[in-house]
Amino acid sequence: MASTAFRVAHDLVKHVPAKHSPAKRSPAKHFPAKHVAAKRSPAKKAAGRWPPIAAILRPGLMLSLLLSLGSATGAQAEARKAYFAGGCFWCVEADFQKLDGVGDVISGFTGGTLANPSYRGNHQGHYEAVEVNYDDTVISYEALLRFFWRHIDPLDSGGQFCDRGFSYQSAIFVSSDAERRSAQTTRDEVDALFPDAEVATAILPAARFWPVEAYHQEYASKNPLRYGYYRRKCGRDRRVKALWKDKSWGLEGDTER
Repeated sequence: MASTAFRVAHDLVKHVPAKHSPAKRSPAKHFPAKHVAAKRSPAKKAAGRWPPIAAILRPGLMLSLLLSLGSATGAQAEARKAYFAGGCFWCVEADFQKLDGVGDVISGFTGGTLANPSYRGNHQGHYEAVEVNYDDTVISYEALLRFFWRHIDPLDSGGQFCDRGFSYQSAIFVSSDAERRSAQTTRDEVDALFPDAEVATAILPAARFWPVEAYHQEYASKNPLRYGYYRRKCGRDRRVKALWKDKSWGLEGDTER
């Protein structure tokens, strides 16, 4: 405020008609020559010290505009979450990370009542699962569902591929009635694709998700050789290819990158 008031006063002084200005005396008569060049009027000092009012206001207005635009963009791009169990979470995590519109994919456990499950400790009653954070302006929940179905064996009731047991069974965990309807619709469609078999993948209410130990996060990218060897030996891709090779369902609008 002080700088603005000073500038306004300066502008007023600057525009006073010449006939009202006090008579000027020759500086050469009163000051040594070497000091004449350094002597400046208060108005000129102010002009050099304080920027124009527009220069003061414009950055503030621009900052406010950028902040409001950033807030709106952030609200639109706020990530949503979806939860899937499809056997080994290393593989499910790596598969979903291929999709445009998908951000963080976190490996962990869900579906059980045991608190603080861990991989090396006790995770009884839980499924190995992933939390998929996604931007629904880029990819829809229905597209995630179709991608999920095509990357598991929905007919396997005892686990997935080489991994056997309850924690490796497949499931979709829904957080709303809308998600449940979408999951059920796709399950019915998958069921129709395999008339001679029964779809084993369950649709369950979402429960608390417990991220697994850091060692297992981003496992495929941190341990590409071990991960690649495991995936090949487990037969996951061979079984998926054999199961889905003659079916085009779920490929519409595929966003895999």
